[in-house]
Amino acid sequence: MKNYQGVYKLPILGKVLRLIHRLATIGRIETELNQRILELEQSSSKANSDLAARLDMSMTSFRGEISHAVTGQRNEWKATLATNSRVIERTTRALLENGLTESTGLPGIARLATPESYIKFEDAFRGRWKVEERVRWYIPHVREIMTLGSRKPMLDIGCGRGEWMLELKRNNFTVTGVDLNPAVADAARAQGLEVVLADAVAHLDSLEPASHSVVSAFHLVEHLPFEQILILVDAAFRALMPGGLLILETPNPENLVVGACTFWYDPTHIRPLPPAMLRFYVESAGFAPVRTARFYLRTDGPDHATMDEPVSPSLEGPLDYGLLAQKPR
Repeated sequence: MKNYQGVYKLPILGKVLRLIHRLATIGRIETELNQRILELEQSSSKANSDLAARLDMSMTSFRGEISHAVTGQRNEWKATLATNSRVIERTTRALLENGLTESTGLPGIARLATPESYIKFEDAFRGRWKVEERVRWYIPHVREIMTLGSRKPMLDIGCGRGEWMLELKRNNFTVTGVDLNPAVADAARAQGLEVVLADAVAHLDSLEPASHSVVSAFHLVEHLPFEQILILVDAAFRALMPGGLLILETPNPENLVVGACTFWYDPTHIRPLPPAMLRFYVESAGFAPVRTARFYLRTDGPDHATMDEPVSPSLEGPLDYGLLAQKPR
C-alpha cells in the first residue's frame, strides 16, 4: 500500500482508487453479513424444528392421557348404569309389591308412577291403531338393510306395548324388546313377544359388538336426560353391524303446537329435541348417512311422510320425526 501512496494523492486517479477500495470493503462486509444471516437462519430453523418436535411429543402424550381418562370415565359410567338398572328393576318391583302409596305417603305419586297407569295414558294419547299404522312406514327401510345379506336380530328399546315388534314379527324378522316398565313388558309378552326387563344402555352394553342389524327407539329419547341420549347412541353404534340401522322417532317441536303444548301432556317427558340438533349428535357418533323423515297427521288414512325436506316452524308442521341413521359399512 505504501508504494501506491503517491498515486492515491493524484486528484482524479486517487479518488477512483479510494472509491474502488471502499467498494471492495463494502462487498466483503456484505458477504460476511450474508453469511452471518444464513447461519442465524439455520440456527433458528433448527431451534424451531426442535421446539415443534417437543411440542408434538407433548401434545401426543397429552392426547393419550385425555383419551385414557375419557375411556376410564366412560367405562365407569357404563358399570354404574348396569348396576343402577338392576337396582331400578328390584326397587320397582318392590314398590309394586308393597304399595307405592304406603312407601311414599303421596297418593298422587303412586298414581303417576304405577306402570299400569302409563299403559292407560298411552292408550288415551297414543292410540294403538295409529302407532301400528305409523310403524309400517319403516318396514321397507328395514328390508333394505336385510339386502346386505345378514339376518342378524333386531332390538327395540323402550318397546312399550310392542306394536313395532309385532309388525317386524309379521314380516318374519327376529326382534327382542327392552323396557323398564314391567306392566308393558308383561303385556308385550302376552302377545308372544320376547321382552327383557332392563335399562336400555345396560342391555346394549351387554350385547356383542356388531351383533344386531337394527336398533330402534320409538318415543323414548324425549324421556331421557340429554347426556343419557348420547350414551345410548354410542352404545347402539357399538351393537350394530356395519351397515346396520338406528331408528329414533320422537315428537317434532318444529310443529309449534307440539313444542308448546301436546309434548307436555306426558309428565315423564323431559325436553323436546329439534331434528337438526339430534341429527347433529347422531352424526357426531359416527353414523352416516343420517336421514330425517317427518310425519304429517292425516285422520283419513296413513300419515304423510317426507324425507330430508326441511320445514320452518309452524302451527301445522309435522307432528313427529324419525331419524334413520346407518352405521358405515
